[in-house]
Amino acid sequence: MPEGICEILVVMRHGETVDKLCKLLHSLGYRVVEVCHSGGAALRGTSYHNYDIVLCSDNLPDMRGLSMAIDMLERKDVSVLMVTSEREKVEVETQYADYDITCLVKPVSRMVLQHALDITWNNRKRNVNIKKERDRLKKETEQRALLVQAKQVLMKKYNMDEPQAYRSLQKTSMDTGIPVKEIAKRVIDTDGVEFYRY
Repeated sequence: MPEGICEILVVMRHGETVDKLCKLLHSLGYRVVEVCHSGGAALRGTSYHNYDIVLCSDNLPDMRGLSMAIDMLERKDVSVLMVTSEREKVEVETQYADYDITCLVKPVSRMVLQHALDITWNNRKRNVNIKKERDRLKKETEQRALLVQAKQVLMKKYNMDEPQAYRSLQKTSMDTGIPVKEIAKRVIDTDGVEFYRY
């Protein structure tokens, strides 16, 4: 996601303003993946597609945009920009501050929309990179913990020292093409019995 084009779901009532909005979004460098004219259709759409940003109105024919946004945010990793009134903006900011919803008070100018989209998209890219780094560090930590445990098993069972145990795990991984993490798991699970079966 970070280097690609931002994919947007537009959820608004039927009308010519939707076409104008989609053209505007395209001119700003954003990709409108889908347009839905009701909250129900939008929620069904998210079950098979991931969007980066949902741009919606709070005034939908079948439900409040706010209800749709909260439902969607509880199911998906997405950011919501909602076009609404000043009163509804205050409601969202006070009661739903924990949700990733940014309110744009209508009428929304091109400049305000572009600014909101750019900030939201940049925040999403940054958050994705943070999550990737966090996941990478978590995997590394888990692998280190498995290696430590597997080395201890080998040291005890086969009277190896730590460097020997580590080299044995690495060599077995290289010889078999099985990731060292999986070798370590198997050594731990079998108390080292299966180690020399590779």
